Amino acid sequence: MELRAVVTNELGPWVPAEALENETERVVHLLESGERRAVVRTPEGELRLVLTETALLVELPNGARKVRSLAGAEGSW
Repeated sequence: MELRAVVTNELGPWVPAEALENETERVVHLLESGERRAVVRTPEGELRLVLTETALLVELPNGARKVRSLAGAEGSW
């Protein structure tokens, strides 16, 4: 899956709809420019994203953690 789509899917439930597009663009820009970490402040707390060569690691505001594979995706690293 493309990085932008993964980020949008992960932010969607946590970021208010009116801010989703801007937050997605900000996070994708950070990660594509060489940053490996991004933090998004949400009404429920912080959502943390860490980019590796093959996956996006996500820590949700509720403490749950996810690994989203980017291997083989167009635009993946």
